[in-house]
Amino acid sequence: MATVVPSHVDSPRDGLEGIFGFMNYNVQGGGPITEVRRHILRRMYNEEFSVQTASPNARYVDEFGTPASIERFEKMVRFFQGNLNRFGNRTTPAWIECIEKWEEDHDWFIETFGNEHGFSLVHESPEE
Repeated sequence: MATVVPSHVDSPRDGLEGIFGFMNYNVQGGGPITEVRRHILRRMYNEEFSVQTASPNARYVDEFGTPASIERFEKMVRFFQGNLNRFGNRTTPAWIECIEKWEEDHDWFIETFGNEHGFSLVHESPEE
């Protein structure tokens, strides 16, 4: 069964909310706990997205590719990396909490789905 993405869900720079927000993924304080966020991410990775005919957000939704595809994987990884690059220097406690959750979810996502596409995290060994 496909999730129909409403026309107001578009890229964050163009729309009011992107697919991550539409699917209820967030890292704000008081937001979903780790298990819920990861359930949402797993669902996003495996979900088929569709739009109504001639919907203005069709190009944006197409950027996610098909379920469990390399396009979907890379698009979701870019979401985390983009947010970490954009907001990673914020120092208030609320931002630090968001950044830590993005980092944890990014690593979990790559560890969970990366092998399917030839990706893995490189963990540096502690210096002796």
